[in-house]
Amino acid sequence: MKFNAKEMYKDYPIHVQKYMDLIIKYLEGVYGELDTVYKISLDMMAMNLDIMYNAVADLHKQGMIVTDPKERLVRNHSIQHFNNAQSYLIKLINQFGFTPVAKKKLNALSRLDNLDKEPIDEFI
Repeated sequence: MKFNAKEMYKDYPIHVQKYMDLIIKYLEGVYGELDTVYKISLDMMAMNLDIMYNAVADLHKQGMIVTDPKERLVRNHSIQHFNNAQSYLIKLINQFGFTPVAKKKLNALSRLDNLDKEPIDEFI
């Protein structure tokens, strides 16, 4: 399936669309044409990128400490939203091998898979 980030993520801000375009192009460069099953992971990545950006914008606007309805100073809830989205993104980034360490792990697993093949399979 050919993925088009601008079309798939048209309801997201342009910065999310641009990141998703980079991610999709990278994955297509590594794996060739992507299967449809990648869509859900890519959608989760886009959604969490958007959550993270919105949380950062709110933190810049309101600050780390806000006043709750009872007029108490409390930690801005966007901190938790940012942390949750970032944590989920890190998991996805590692699964896709976007970091040098994750890429090395994926390459090592690939080499282990190749060791399991019979020598005649490699010859053929």
